[in-house]
Amino acid sequence: MREDKRDWKFCVRVDTHLQESVFVVGSCPDLGNWSNVSAVQLTNEIAPNSEWEGVWSVVISIPRDCEVKFRYFVGIAFEPDGEKLSSRQENIPGVSVDSNIHQDVEPDIFGLYDSGKMIDRGWLTTETVVQFKLFENPIQLWKRKYEGRKVHIKLTPLVLSKRKTLVQDMSVADIFDESMDTQDVAEEQDRWPIAEIAVMNENEWEFHLQEQFGRAYNPDDCIIFSVTMHFSESVAYMVDYYVYSSRAVENDPPCHIGSSYILPSMMTSSEGQAIVPITSSSHRPIGQLRFDYLVVHPISGYECDMSVSYSRIWKKTWHGLDVGHRGLGTSFKLEVSECADVRENTIASLKDAGSAGADLVEFDVQLSKDLVPVLYHDFHVCIAMKRKKQLAEHDMLELPVKDLTLEQLQHLKDGTYELNHPFDLNIYLDTVLKVVLDSAGSRKIVFSCFHPDICTMLRLKQNKYPVFFLTQGVTKKYPPYRDPRTQSIPMAVNYANSAGILGINAHTEDILRDSTQVKLVMDAGLVLFCWGDDNNSPSTIKYLKHLGIHGVIYDKIDKYSSKEVKESIFLAEAREMQNHLLKAAEEVQDPPQTLVSPIPVLPTEAFEFNDVENAQKNLSSTTLASLLSS
Repeated sequence: MREDKRDWKFCVRVDTHLQESVFVVGSCPDLGNWSNVSAVQLTNEIAPNSEWEGVWSVVISIPRDCEVKFRYFVGIAFEPDGEKLSSRQENIPGVSVDSNIHQDVEPDIFGLYDSGKMIDRGWLTTETVVQFKLFENPIQLWKRKYEGRKVHIKLTPLVLSKRKTLVQDMSVADIFDESMDTQDVAEEQDRWPIAEIAVMNENEWEFHLQEQFGRAYNPDDCIIFSVTMHFSESVAYMVDYYVYSSRAVENDPPCHIGSSYILPSMMTSSEGQAIVPITSSSHRPIGQLRFDYLVVHPISGYECDMSVSYSRIWKKTWHGLDVGHRGLGTSFKLEVSECADVRENTIASLKDAGSAGADLVEFDVQLSKDLVPVLYHDFHVCIAMKRKKQLAEHDMLELPVKDLTLEQLQHLKDGTYELNHPFDLNIYLDTVLKVVLDSAGSRKIVFSCFHPDICTMLRLKQNKYPVFFLTQGVTKKYPPYRDPRTQSIPMAVNYANSAGILGINAHTEDILRDSTQVKLVMDAGLVLFCWGDDNNSPSTIKYLKHLGIHGVIYDKIDKYSSKEVKESIFLAEAREMQNHLLKAAEEVQDPPQTLVSPIPVLPTEAFEFNDVENAQKNLSSTTLASLLSS
């Protein structure tokens, strides 16, 4: 009813690009119940160049006599087939207002929260992101006159048709007519799809719009083009190549020497590699381009909400954490004495690690043939072909995990080594994420992976849980991965910042070799965990914690942990919070009229939002029962 509501003006100052709008979403139906689809769009009504430029506002009727939580975000709104698309969301942790208090006219500052800035990138809703990765000197030019010349490269998305996926009727000449390579960057900002570039170095890791004539390519560069669009099946890509004349003077434009075309039909899976020809303006082949691609779709059949966003939340007190490797430790090693007492990646192993004081437990997730997430490390299992006391290598049959159902896997034992991921990455991650998002409740969860593209996808598909990039770095123990983002801690830092993820999980061998890299990670604002067999030593664990590392992953946590009280830091914090709430409950019990008084809301950090909400519900019931019985 109208009497139960009052008009409230939401007003915020924020800079936006030409396509972007500002929205508000919150904890009541009038603010969309945290759904981005039902968020309310603000209006920028102030004339340009005035002192109020960049101020967005809207008046909404919200509930009276209750707390309302809300957050602003920036997005791009579309109305295809009645759907709303909100992309490039940037939001702050939930802010609450008492709807009985008169609001100041002064606009809010976007991202200002708890005396600091907290702006983060959102997640995919209905749009798709396609990335093209260039590394290992992927550009080959066959003409001798281009030898030793620096090539500038630019990628431009081309919308082939509004809704059709077939491109057979569109000739190369037709596509070339749509080229934007001679347009100003300012003109391109008002276009959709949006194409951005990042280079994995300390100066260019942040995604940004391209220069008019692209970016110079160096043989040791790792360049990522990222394109955000709505109908990926209707978008092709033109790659233009430029070379400056040896006689060029300042402000002379470069010469356009050729183009490549990437059609959507070439990208048949979520990831892959392809080679396309480079052709001159006369359509003669002058070279070739090799690239890796990644296609990221939103989670199929699932909507994330904006009630919580932990993607880059980490409390200052969370450092020196003990993390149980695969639970209580690795089970499959040559030396039996080094194996854990309980089989790795089992519920029993995880529970025993928790009882031994683990703050977190690390475990591995694979998919069975019937698309059930299972706790298992390797991509293969080995089963015995004969019943023998001693089995030789030729007595074992190796089977991929993906070819076995959950029931079959429950009867098997050991795995051996890793291979290229057997499932389409979007299917794999959507399956795992749905289980976690549906079932995890208020647990503290962090995702991590050696595959940087999986980390990118985990971050783009959801905003609730943080992501760590597992990196091998410089090591003599393992062969290097192909992707340069995995090959050093500095490169991993650049990638983590570029992808907007919480931190990296470094190989301890690399840290022990050069401990100054810990400061490098911390100075970049990232959280640092470490892994590896070197951690299986109490003295090494102590040294790593002394360096300030946030979490150490190791085996046999029941034997190597130095904790006097075998308890997780999160349980201790939860108990302390509960004690505060119980104390507050005692204070509101006198006088008796507190039955009709609101229960005080204690300040808390955003990471604890769900836990505090549940604790407050319990407090409310406890207080009410106590008063009724008195």
